[in-house]
Amino acid sequence: MVVAFSILGYPCCIIPTRFTTMTKPYSTIGLKTYFEFPGRIPPERVTLSQADFFLEGTGVRLPDVGHTFLYGYKTSRFLLGSAISRAMDHNHEFCLVNAEARIGEWDPNKIRLETLPITRFVNLPGRANKGLLDDLREKWVGILQRHGLSPDDDGFPRKPSLNMHLLGELIKIPPYDQLTALAYHVPTTVGVANLVTVFDKHNLTLVDANTIHPVDVDLVFS
Repeated sequence: MVVAFSILGYPCCIIPTRFTTMTKPYSTIGLKTYFEFPGRIPPERVTLSQADFFLEGTGVRLPDVGHTFLYGYKTSRFLLGSAISRAMDHNHEFCLVNAEARIGEWDPNKIRLETLPITRFVNLPGRANKGLLDDLREKWVGILQRHGLSPDDDGFPRKPSLNMHLLGELIKIPPYDQLTALAYHVPTTVGVANLVTVFDKHNLTLVDANTIHPVDVDLVFS
């Protein structure tokens, strides 16, 4: 068993690779993570804790809830390219892991505060309307202030934040307690990346290592 890229020291559980089913229709979002390994053939079983996503030295702290993945194509490609180069520097092989998570109903329009419990997911900031962004900002400022942090130094949700470890507090506040996942931007050492945190392991419908070799991937959830 291999544990890769652990940066969080919180109690966790492990989710095995599997498909899940639902009785009602739902939408899914695509997710990506990765690991590297020595030799030419990956191990038959890999346990993945939180990938680091090139955050060392940035001051970014990822959420202490759920599991965080790469989201989208534009910002994922340069980070994945850097991860491949790093694996080569370590004389390791690189393996991409594709995953899917179920959300609520897909809405082609910008997500509003009242539709959040229906969509159960929003990609910040571009897919949220002004009312939702304003409400998120109000809640986030309150959380920052409770922790003695200056809101002037943190522009979430409209700008990347260093304090995403506080996301666990936000999702306890209605209607954000209805979210199954949230996507947002953070600065990394190789550029701004679009990440997504999935809060409940049971919302993962697929975890698949991109290799011809059979690999059972376990994802660690905080």
